[in-house]
Amino acid sequence: MRRFLSILVGAAVGIGAILLIFPYIAYWIVGPIHGDDQMNANLVVLIVGVFICTLIGAFLGNWLYSRLKQYQ
Repeated sequence: MRRFLSILVGAAVGIGAILLIFPYIAYWIVGPIHGDDQMNANLVVLIVGVFICTLIGAFLGNWLYSRLKQYQ
């Protein structure tokens, strides 16, 4: 149960991280928005970023739980 909670918290931290840095990444990759094409590109960047950061956060949460479990 604790491992599941650590994975869930890690995934939530990953989602929070991408939501904080998304405007900067979107501006860097897509640039200023002048039409629907740029809006669609921003959506793709958001979806892919949330997915990747959720997986990274979940793996880091599991890894951190395992590391803390070793020292107890």
